[in-house]
Amino acid sequence: MKSLSGLICGLVASVAMASSLPTSKPLDNPVAYSSMDEAAVAASTQAMQLSITNEYGGAVYLWDNQYYYTTAVTENRDDAVNYQVTLPKAAKIVAMYHTHPMKPYANMFSDADMMIGKHLKVTMYVGVVSRHHVIKYDYKVSTIYVEKNGLWTFMGYPHTMKLACARSNCN
Repeated sequence: MKSLSGLICGLVASVAMASSLPTSKPLDNPVAYSSMDEAAVAASTQAMQLSITNEYGGAVYLWDNQYYYTTAVTENRDDAVNYQVTLPKAAKIVAMYHTHPMKPYANMFSDADMMIGKHLKVTMYVGVVSRHHVIKYDYKVSTIYVEKNGLWTFMGYPHTMKLACARSNCN
């Protein structure tokens, strides 16, 4: 098993062991998905059921040409989730997911979320508890999408969405 500490929502991501952080691990009986989006939506949907007041997070990984996700973990905070990820040997993290509990600006990626995606070169997903949907940040094109009924729809660019959220509270 290899480990990656993914410090989400407010801290910088790093590759290191951090024993004081909760560890997100592969599921005991994992389901294989054919796409990263499918695995991320499944993970985010499951994590949203836990996340009324606290953020939860984990990773999506590619292993043997299939996509899987790790367990959702929390630090019992409503503004961040920091954790380390343990993966099977030869697996590669392709995305990180976490939840935004019911609070203002939940339907938006923070600057830290996007910075971590760019730094790690992984797609970021957020399960938005108040709206019961998943949003995705594609770091390659700096674009945000929303998933509805299995379809991804363009939601906007981070800079224009921040202006719109400032006007409507984005929760």
